Formats: sequence, structure tokens, C-alpha cells
Amino acid sequence: VGCSINDGYMAGITGGIRLYLESLDSHLDEVAIGMPLSTGSDDKLKTGNQISAAILTFPVNLADPVERLHRVQELVKSHRQEQAANFLSSVTPLLMYIPEQLFAGAMSRVLNMLDFTASQVPGMREPRYIAGAQLTHYYGFGPRTGMAAFIGMMTHLDNCCIGVHSDPAAITDPDLFMECLSRGFNEILALGRKTTGAKTAAKKS
Repeated sequence: VGCSINDGYMAGITGGIRLYLESLDSHLDEVAIGMPLSTGSDDKLKTGNQISAAILTFPVNLADPVERLHRVQELVKSHRQEQAANFLSSVTPLLMYIPEQLFAGAMSRVLNMLDFTASQVPGMREPRYIAGAQLTHYYGFGPRTGMAAFIGMMTHLDNCCIGVHSDPAAITDPDLFMECLSRGFNEILALGRKTTGAKTAAKKS
């Protein structure tokens, strides 16, 4: 439907959150999700990681997966076009000079703005082995400090492996949450399964 893998990833997450809230008879229109965004361009003279940290407010009340995909795409595209998207990247070199106590206080205020964090990292593109045994899946679990859950996707060959690290005080039924996330991703995968043959695997922590 003209969207990227990242759009599909975020639409699957927000769809899963919507289903989880509905299962608990709870309702929210939107949640704040922190995520890394590529700010790279075709300028080959640039060096370093061209990534900025973004906090976006995503709707979790859209049942139609296509509408959800396009809304995610619109939000991410709009944020990339804003000059403010590069703020955290521009100040990152200065963070090493900030006293630890001040840095921790500033980061805690940022984290308190988030409901979830989502990240995706390209993984291994060729078969790899450990002591003769082939690696079949590759999961990444990130910190959930101050958030309901950290949801991370790492690609491994033709699989998208999704690790979920949730806070039991916020996600009181982790099995239900995982089921809802799987349903949310399946809504997206169903749109392109006939042509892509995409597969997902998920684990919880």
C-alpha cells in the first residue's frame, strides 16, 4: 500500500496496543512512542550516524490497518521534515561533558514523556554459525526505564524477530499483550503476504 517496513512495524505495534486496550475495556486515542529516525541524505560527504531520536504521538484508535499505515507514514514523514528532528543528534557530542547527575535528571524527564519505545535494527543478512549450530533467530531487548514496554525488531535473514521487554506494573497481562501484538502485526502482514512471504517471530521478557 505504498508504505515502508518501518511504517508497517509501527502500524503493527499501534494496532497491537489498540487490541490490548480493547481487551481490557480501556480506551486511549493516542500514545507517545520514542523511536530512532534516519536523517540520512544522499550527501556522501557526511559522516557518523545520521539518526535522530524522535518522540511521536501515534493514534491507537484506528481499526483499519491501511488507514493506520498511512497515518504512521504521514506522522514520520512530517517529523523528518522538521528541523527539530536533528536536535538530539546535534547535541549528542556535548553530552559527554554534562555531569552525570544533570544528565540523569534530564533523561528522566524525557523518558517520563514516553509510553513506549520502539526500535528496529538491521541484523545478519547471511547465515551465521556458533560451534557448528546455525543461528535461526536474533532478538534484541532494550531497557524499559519509565515506559510500559520496549519493543525492538531485529532482522535476521528473512525473519523479523521482535523482542518485547515490558513493565509488569504497566502491562499486567503480558501473555495477552503478546497475543494482541501478534494480531496487530498479522493485520499488516495480511496486506502484503501474497507477494512478500514475510514472517515474524516474537519473544517476551
